[in-house]
Amino acid sequence: MKFARLYLKAFGPFRDRVIELPAGAGNDFHVIFGPNEAGKSTILRAVTGFLFGIPERTGDAFLHDYNALRVGATLLLPDGSRSSAMRRKARKVTLFAVDETTGIEITERPLPEGAASDLVGGLDLGLYQNLFGLDLNGLVAGSEELLRGEGEVGRSLFQAAAGLASLRTVIADLDEEAAAIFKARGSTGRLNRALSEFDEQRRVLKDATVRTYVWETAEREHRQAELKHLQLREALKDKRSEQQRLQRIRANLPLLAERAAKQEEAGRLAHIPLLLSEAPQLRAAAQERLRSAEDVKQAAEARLAQLKAAAAGLIVREGVLEHASSIEQVFHAIDGYRAARDSLPRLVRQRTDLSETIRKLLAEVGSQCDVAQASGLLPPETLFARVQFLIDEHGRLTDRDEQLDVQIRAKEAAIERLTDRLASLPESARVDELETSLASVANVADLEARRRKLDQDIADQDGRLQREAASLWTGPLAELVVLTVPLVEVAGAFENEFAALAQEERVVAEKEVTLTRDLDDRRRELKVLAATGEVVTQAEVVASRAERDRKWTDLRRTHIDGDSQSASKEAGNPPPRALASAFEAAIREADRLADLLRADTERATTLEATRQRIADMQAEMQRNEEQRERLAGKRRDLQHRWEAFVAPLRRSDLPPAALREWLSRRQRLVERHGDLESLRAERGAVDTDIARARNLLDTALLAGGLAVSTPDESAAGAFARAQQAVNAARKARADRDSVSEQIQAGTVELRDLQKQQQQTAGRLAEWKLKWGVAAEGLRLTTEAVPAEAKTRLDQFSRLSTALVELNNLLADSSEHESVVTGFEAKVADIARAVAEPAEGQSPDNVAERLYGALADTRGADSRRHQVANDIERETRTTSEADVVASQARNALNELVRQAGCQTTEQLPDIEGKAARKQGLQQRLHEIDEQLVQQNARPVDAVLQEAGHLTLDSVARQIADTGTEIEDLERQVEAAQEALFSAKQRLDAIDGGTAAAEAQQATQSIAARIAKEARTYARARLASAMLNRVVQLYREQHQGPLLERAAEVFARITLGSFSGLTVDYEDDRQVLLGIRPDAARVPVTGMSQGTRDQLFLSLRLAAIEQHIEGRGPFPVIVDDLLVQFDDDRALATLEVLSELSTKTQVLFFTHHKHLVELAEASKLSAAISVQRL
Repeated sequence: MKFARLYLKAFGPFRDRVIELPAGAGNDFHVIFGPNEAGKSTILRAVTGFLFGIPERTGDAFLHDYNALRVGATLLLPDGSRSSAMRRKARKVTLFAVDETTGIEITERPLPEGAASDLVGGLDLGLYQNLFGLDLNGLVAGSEELLRGEGEVGRSLFQAAAGLASLRTVIADLDEEAAAIFKARGSTGRLNRALSEFDEQRRVLKDATVRTYVWETAEREHRQAELKHLQLREALKDKRSEQQRLQRIRANLPLLAERAAKQEEAGRLAHIPLLLSEAPQLRAAAQERLRSAEDVKQAAEARLAQLKAAAAGLIVREGVLEHASSIEQVFHAIDGYRAARDSLPRLVRQRTDLSETIRKLLAEVGSQCDVAQASGLLPPETLFARVQFLIDEHGRLTDRDEQLDVQIRAKEAAIERLTDRLASLPESARVDELETSLASVANVADLEARRRKLDQDIADQDGRLQREAASLWTGPLAELVVLTVPLVEVAGAFENEFAALAQEERVVAEKEVTLTRDLDDRRRELKVLAATGEVVTQAEVVASRAERDRKWTDLRRTHIDGDSQSASKEAGNPPPRALASAFEAAIREADRLADLLRADTERATTLEATRQRIADMQAEMQRNEEQRERLAGKRRDLQHRWEAFVAPLRRSDLPPAALREWLSRRQRLVERHGDLESLRAERGAVDTDIARARNLLDTALLAGGLAVSTPDESAAGAFARAQQAVNAARKARADRDSVSEQIQAGTVELRDLQKQQQQTAGRLAEWKLKWGVAAEGLRLTTEAVPAEAKTRLDQFSRLSTALVELNNLLADSSEHESVVTGFEAKVADIARAVAEPAEGQSPDNVAERLYGALADTRGADSRRHQVANDIERETRTTSEADVVASQARNALNELVRQAGCQTTEQLPDIEGKAARKQGLQQRLHEIDEQLVQQNARPVDAVLQEAGHLTLDSVARQIADTGTEIEDLERQVEAAQEALFSAKQRLDAIDGGTAAAEAQQATQSIAARIAKEARTYARARLASAMLNRVVQLYREQHQGPLLERAAEVFARITLGSFSGLTVDYEDDRQVLLGIRPDAARVPVTGMSQGTRDQLFLSLRLAAIEQHIEGRGPFPVIVDDLLVQFDDDRALATLEVLSELSTKTQVLFFTHHKHLVELAEASKLSAAISVQRL
C-alpha cells in the first residue's frame, strides 16, 4: 500500500490543500520540506490520523471546529487499484469514500472503521510507528539501549526489528514486577503476604467449625484429591517430555541416517589419499605444458633446417658495401649534376642578352664606354639619397606654400564676418543685484512643495487617527490622548485571576462529568448484581438476627416469663399463635440470609463496596457543587471589580485579555498623535520661510526692473520669471564676449599664417642653390626640373641592376661547370674501385646502377644476418622446450606419487574418488553441526538418544504417547474438578457467624491471591515469552539481517567500518563492528553518532525484512539526519532511496541543506520534493 495523494481538507493550518505523491521511475522517495511552523509535523499527524483515526484530544483544531476536521488520501493498493477515502473527527462513522477527481467526500458511502488500518496489516498506531517509523528520538533511544545492553545480539536485533528502544528496560521491569509480587523464599511480596493471610484465615475457619469429623473427612478428601491431581499432572508432564524427546528423535533420524550412509561410503574410500582440490587442474595443466613443449620443439627443429639451407644460398659483394657511403653521395648528387649540366647553355644565352641591355643603358646616359667599364659611371649612393631628398623637399615646400595662401584668404573672410555679427548684437542688461537676490531664495519651490506634502500628510494622519480613536473610544480624540488609563501590570493581574478562575471552573466541571459517569457506572453495577440474584450483606444478616432476637424476646415474655401484658403492648397486642409464627418466620429469614451470605460472600462484599462507593461519590458531588457555587460567587465579585476598573475607558465589554491589546493600541495612537503635532509645527515653520522668501524675491524683481509678484502668482512662478530674465541677460553678455574673443583669436592666427608663408619662401630659395649642385652630379644642367632628375635616377638604377645580374650569371656559370666536372670524376673513381663497367656511359646512369647494386648487396647482407638470428632463436626455443617438457614430466610424476598410483592414466579416477571423499567429510561435518544446533548437545548424546530407533517405530511411539497424553489430560481435568468440588465442600463447612466471617475473609484473600497470581504469572510468562521470542528471532533472522545491516552500516559510515560480526562474551553473543584493517570494535567503544548509525542500519535491515514478508507499507522518516554530517547524511539518503524501490518513503524535514544536498547529488532524479 502506498499514498498517491493527501487531501488536507481541514486540518491544522491547512484548508483544501492537496499534496501529490507520484511514484517515480522505480523510486517512491518523497521529501516533505518546510521551515518551522510551515506544517510539516501537521502533515505527519495527518498521515497517522487518516490511517488510525484522529485522536479524541488533538491540537490541530485551532483553526477549524472539532467536527469540521477532515483529512483524506488516495491509496495505491498492491493489486494496482486505487482507493480514496476521507477521515473526519468523530466518535463513530468517521471514514467515507471520496471522489478522487474533486476531493469531495461521499457521505452516503461510509466505510468500515478499520478499512484504512486493515491496509497496514491490522497494526495499531503504536505498532505501526514502532515498525515503520524512524525519528531522531527513537534513533537516540535505540542507540542508548545498544550501549546499556553492550551489544547483546538477540535483544539488539529484536528491538531494532520491533522498533522498541527499551527492550532491556521492559524485561527488567517485568522481572521487577514479578519479584515485587512473589519470591520463592521471601515474605515481603504481595502474594507471599496474601498466602500467609490465607493460611491464617483457614486456621481461624477450622477453629470456628464445630463439626470436627465432617471437616476432617472433607479435609482428607480434599488432600487425596489434591495428591491425585498432582500425581496426574506429574505423569502428564513426563509424557509430554517423552513426546518432545520422540519428536526430537524423529527430526534427527533423517540426518542420522544420512550421516551413517555418508560414513559408510567414506569408509570405502579410506585408502584414497586426500589430494588438493586443484589436483585435476594441476594435472591437466602439466599434460598440456608437456604436449605444447614437444610440439614447439618439433616445429623449431624443422624451421632450423630450412634456415641453414637458406643461409648457404646467400651471395654478398663486399666491395660495394665498403664504398656504400660514396655511392650514396653520388646517387644523391645526380639531380644536382643533371640540373647543372642542363643549365649551362641557358646561362650563356642570358649573359649575352644582358650585355646588350647594358650597352643600351650607357647610350641613354650619354656614355660610349665598354661594358666592363660601365660600373665606373654609376654615381655614389649618397648622391642618389641627396637628389631624392631634394625632390621630396621641393614637393613639400610647394604644397605648404599653396596651403598657407588658401588659409590666409579664408581667415581674412572669417574675421570680416565676425566683425559684422558683433555690430548686430544688442547690449546686455545689468542684472547683478537680481542674480544675487535669487541665490538666497533658490529653495522657494522646495518650500512650497514641502508645504503641500505636509498638508497631505497631516490630513492623512489625522484621518487615520480619528478612525483608530473611533474603534477604541466613544469620545473625542483629544480626550483619548490625555485620558488616564490603567497600568498594563494591573490588567495582567486581572487576566491571571480570570485565567486561574477559569481553570478552577474547568476542573470542577471535569470532576462533575467524571463523578456523574462513575456514579452511573456504579449504579449499573448494582443493577447487574440485583439482576443476577439476591445479594445479602453482613449488615442485612445482623439486622435479620436482631429482628429474630426481638421476636424471641416477645415470645419468651408471653409463654415463659408470663408477662403477656408488656409483651402484648410492645408487639401491638398480637395473638400468641401469631407471635410464634412471626418468630419462626424471623428464624427462617435470618437463616436464609446467613446461608446466602455464606454462599456468595464475594458478591456481598462487592455490593457493600459499591454502595459505599456510591455514597462517597454522592458526598463528593455535593462538595463539588458547593465548590462550583463558591466559584460562581467569586466570578461575580471579580467581574464587578473588573467593570469598575475599566469604567473610565467606557468599554465595559473589554475582557482582560483584550485590555492589554487596547492599551497597546492606545499607546501607539498617542505616539502617532505626537507625530501629527510635530508635522503641524513643521508646517508653520515652512509657512514662515515661504513669506520671507516672497519678500526677498519682490525686492529683487524691482531691482531688475521687473514687476513684483501678485497674490495669485506663486512664489515659485515669480522665482521662475526672475530666473528667466537673469538667464536672458547672461546669454546676451556671453554672445558678445564669445564673438569678441573669436575676432581676437582670428587676428592672431592670421598674423601667424602670414609669418609661416614668408618662412616657406626663404626655404625655396635655399633649395634652388642645393639643386644646381646635385643636377651636375647626375650629368644634368642646373635648369633641369625634379622630374628629369627622377628619370636619370631610374636610368642609373636600371644600369646598376643589370650589372649586378651580369656578375651573378658569371658566378653561376662557373659554379655549374665545377659541379659537372667533379661529379664525373667521382663516378669514374668509384666504378674503377668496385669493378663496375663505365666506358661510353653517362655518369649519372652509372651512379644509378651503382646505387642499385648497393641496395641489392645490402638486402643480401640483411637476409644473412636475419637468417643467423633466426637460427640462434630456433636453437634457443628448442632448448627451452626441453626444459618445459622436463618440468611438466616432473610435475606429473609428483602428482602420481601423491596419488599413490603408477601412471598418469590412473590419476583421473583417483582424483574423482578423492574429491568425493572430501565432499563426504564436509557433509558429515555439516550434519554434525546441524545436529548440535538443533539439539544443543553433543553428537554422541544425540546418537545415544536415537539408539536403534526407526522412523516407523518413533512415529508409532509418538502416536501412542499422544493418545496417552490425551487420556491423562482428561484425567487431570476430572481430578481438577474433583479437587475443586472437595475444596468447595471443605470451604462450605461452617460453625456459625465466625465461620462465615472467616469464610468470607478467606474467599476475599483467595480472590486477591488469584489476582496477584495472575499478575505474577502474566509478568513471568511475558518475560519468558519475550526472551524466547528474542531468541527465536535471533535464530531465524540473525544471518540475513546482520548481513544486510553490515552492508548499510559500512555505507552510512563511509567505510569507517567495513561490516559487522558476532562474538561470544561471558556466554553472551555480542555485536561487534569491523574496521577496514580487521580490527573489532564493541558497541561500548563506538561514539554516540556511530551507535546511532548502527541502530539505524539494524532498523533499515529489519524494515526490509518486514516488507519482504508482509508487503510494502509507507516508511515515515521524521528529521532523522540532523546530527549527521553532510557526507553521512547523503549516504543515508542513498540507502533510503534504495529502500524506496521496495516501498514508499516519506521523509519529513525542516533542514534546507538536506534538500539541497540531495538535489545536488545523483539522487536528484530519484526524489520528489514537496515544499510547504
